[in-house]
Amino acid sequence: AISFNSLSSICYSDYNNSRSYSKGNMDNDVTDIINNFRANGYKVVASSANAYAAAAADRILEAPMQSSKNYCFDAEIPFYEIVFKGYVPINATAINTSTNAQQQILKSVESGAGLSFTLIKNYDILLLDPPESVLNVSVYEDNKTLIADAINECKEYYSAIKDAKIKNHQILQKDVTKTTFDNGVSVYVNKSKETVATQIGEVSAESFKYVKEGD
Repeated sequence: AISFNSLSSICYSDYNNSRSYSKGNMDNDVTDIINNFRANGYKVVASSANAYAAAAADRILEAPMQSSKNYCFDAEIPFYEIVFKGYVPINATAINTSTNAQQQILKSVESGAGLSFTLIKNYDILLLDPPESVLNVSVYEDNKTLIADAINECKEYYSAIKDAKIKNHQILQKDVTKTTFDNGVSVYVNKSKETVATQIGEVSAESFKYVKEGD
């Protein structure tokens, strides 16, 4: 397999070349590169992929789960996942490196993006004191329980939405959403600190409940 990290997630401008002004032709260039590798029998994984790279990839890792907060919004929705879920396999940003693991799980469930973890096994002790502390929370032995708990919590749900596309996404109230998939599965996600009432019954704080049409 081939993994494109920076190629799929950055845009390049070259003002010495009119073809590349203001990121010109970046989408065509990246698509051509990815298609060339795929034509030679490689699977392509794109990380934090811009739309043109995501559409050409065989899998998307580190799919964006929230906005950059650079603009004013009334609300955030998982638009990226609404577009690509069911067309390209998607994995969300890593649970164990997020500031709140359970909230990251719930964002993944809401958007239908697969659970992800960033893990290491053998490392030099010098790596534990870098400018960014991501490695401090990536040791496999320290994450085994978190991984097992997340899988047990979500495995039946992810089996129910495998290959399904997002048909509808609703914000029912602050921190409470409903995502409906084209195979009839709907998931109610409660990211708040209190139990909420929904059409399929109560959903506990920081948890989710799903149902299939006809059940």
